[in-house]
Amino acid sequence: MEMELEKPYEAWHDLVAFLARWHPPKFHQFDGTGDAREHLAYFEAACGDTANNPSLFLRQFSGSLTGPAFHWYNRLPMGSIGSWANMKEVFKKNFVAMKKDFSIVELSQVRQRRDEAIDDYIVRFRNSFMRLAREMHLEDVIEMCVHGMQQHWSLEVARCEPKIFSALSSAVATTKLEFEKSPQIMELYKNASAFDPAKRFNATKPSNNGGKPKAPAEANATRIFSTTPQGQVPVLGAKNEQAGGRQHPSIQHLLKKQYVGHVIENCVAFKEWLQRAVDEKRITLDPDAINPDCHS
Repeated sequence: MEMELEKPYEAWHDLVAFLARWHPPKFHQFDGTGDAREHLAYFEAACGDTANNPSLFLRQFSGSLTGPAFHWYNRLPMGSIGSWANMKEVFKKNFVAMKKDFSIVELSQVRQRRDEAIDDYIVRFRNSFMRLAREMHLEDVIEMCVHGMQQHWSLEVARCEPKIFSALSSAVATTKLEFEKSPQIMELYKNASAFDPAKRFNATKPSNNGGKPKAPAEANATRIFSTTPQGQVPVLGAKNEQAGGRQHPSIQHLLKKQYVGHVIENCVAFKEWLQRAVDEKRITLDPDAINPDCHS
């Protein structure tokens, strides 16, 4: 026999029967964000012919909840709700009151902690968003959440351009798989965070002659790929190097190709850059690592 789910309202409400030929309405789903009072109004209107019986409100209410709001509903003590009026009071006390606690500035300061799992951070950010004192476009909320992630998550997840929380979860899952398939990308990010000579280079670099600053994605990519895991590749500020009367792609540009999906091992330009750097004594390789057929 299938075990019956525990319900927060008193058991006798389940004895109240629905009308003949009743079909479950398609409810607007409330996930804990948005206006709780407005959701209650939508819910009661959607109940149609059952709106005259408060017990039937109670029986249908869980079908209008999703995500954190449904999780909250499931945690209510069994039999703790005596009536529909009681349920509305408890619901508003939790979700309306919560939205008075947080400002947009405070939400923008919610960042992923150093050792915090990405999923835990998203839950914490979303719970903070649920306490927001004013309305905010969901796309802006998602962008803020992505911006607060650690750098290796933020740059990769942003490429998926999620607009809602479900798309954000999918983007994170996809990024996890990418990191598992290419752990060297994660290592590049980690070492770039621990040792970032680009910051020192940029501190002494002349201004951009009044030009437009780099877009955030380009600036971040330059900062990330300015060093190898050992921090031994020299930092090159220009996008192209001048050598032998012609321009060559810089290492930042070449490594950025790996970042956007190109296979660096098959990149002829990268191999040429590496060989030129060895020839010019700008980097040192172990003798066993040098191919005598290619080394001039």
